[in-house]
Amino acid sequence: MWVSSLKLAGFRNYSHLDVKLNQGMTLFFGDNGNGKTNLVEAIYYLSNLDSHRNSDTKALINKDSQAATAIAEIRNKDRNLLLAAEINSSQPNKYFINGNQQKKTSDFLGVLNSVIFAPEDLDLVRRDPSDRRRFLDLSLTQLKPRMAGVKADYERVLKQRNALLKSAKNFPSVDLSTLDIWDQQLVELGNQISMARLSLIQNLKPLLQKFYSALAGTDEVVDLALEMNI
Repeated sequence: MWVSSLKLAGFRNYSHLDVKLNQGMTLFFGDNGNGKTNLVEAIYYLSNLDSHRNSDTKALINKDSQAATAIAEIRNKDRNLLLAAEINSSQPNKYFINGNQQKKTSDFLGVLNSVIFAPEDLDLVRRDPSDRRRFLDLSLTQLKPRMAGVKADYERVLKQRNALLKSAKNFPSVDLSTLDIWDQQLVELGNQISMARLSLIQNLKPLLQKFYSALAGTDEVVDLALEMNI
């Protein structure tokens, strides 16, 4: 699988861009601030529907635009696919495969798989646990696209539960009879996410040991564990 073309409009510093790519290695070079990383970020977004630099997708929109579009032509053996994302500042984002809008993000995720290495990767060990959870969840959505829907449902239920508790704090007469329902859904969805993260960790452990041993040149054992807390 490889990306044969990339078109951008209103994306980061690009008002318009149309570039053709050859199969094999492609090298972008130029002065700092010209937008090299933005090209990689656009491809990564079409793979994960997320940015490796900023969790707020509105940051991808050019300051002079109300929306950004990223379109990539994908070639996989004898099959050609056209992936497109429309990132909007004031309405839901839209995603298309061969011109057909996808109702669920899980139908879009997993079509294009990508791996990115960036300076921000150091945040996995330097910063908060939330960065490590985000890394695991982005990896999961590529391996199991349905997990994007599970994560979205979890965040929706959490938001509704917290809104109910906030209302009860300000207005004691608020009916809390639905709190048990939100709690039950939160536990069920959270358990699915935790189990998926744990499974991914188990798959990563032997790879981590292999790469660590090759780099360190020793038989020292390195471990990878998940603290069960969303």
